[in-house]
Amino acid sequence: MVDDALQLFSHMVYKGILPNTVTHNSIIQGLCNFGRWDEAKFLLNEMMEHNISQDVFTFNILVDAFCKEGMMKAAEELLAVMQEKNICLDIFTYNALMDGYCLRGQMDRARKKFDSLEDMWLNPTIINYNGLING
Repeated sequence: MVDDALQLFSHMVYKGILPNTVTHNSIIQGLCNFGRWDEAKFLLNEMMEHNISQDVFTFNILVDAFCKEGMMKAAEELLAVMQEKNICLDIFTYNALMDGYCLRGQMDRARKKFDSLEDMWLNPTIINYNGLING
């Protein structure tokens, strides 16, 4: 019911109720679930233009969606935006990237992401190990 959510979102704005980060994240997640990348990117740009803060969850939604679709370049571009905004990558960001590289058969890149976890003071989880084993 993404279109219904978008309609409600527009109605909120029309009524003067400003959507916050959580509202945007929910809409972005719905758009990504249905492969509506352009609309999700547009919403992210709109957040930036209207000074609505983005958090690691905002970017993780997009990074994960792009990685699942094999759009690794788009995912990596988002990492650069995260760094510009001083948003730290978390274990979920790394897991999405590792899975994306594994799906594309780029095990060397997946392993590099895994190896860099310690550099970021993150402890690998069973999900990270399972992703590499599966790859």
